Amino acid sequence: MRTFDIILPENISLASKDRLAEMYNDAVQEIWYLSKENSRLREENEMLWKAYDELSDQIYG
Repeated sequence: MRTFDIILPENISLASKDRLAEMYNDAVQEIWYLSKENSRLREENEMLWKAYDELSDQIYG
């Protein structure tokens, strides 16, 4: 599991611009990864439902 730093609005002025940029880039990368993973899982789910339907048709007609 990945962990992330959180900067509360009241503490944002204490963070450096470099740190904020790093956190932003980390968030963008994580969103990209999760989007890709979501697509993969969606495809896998569709394949499993098709297999289920085919098996169900074979068993129950």
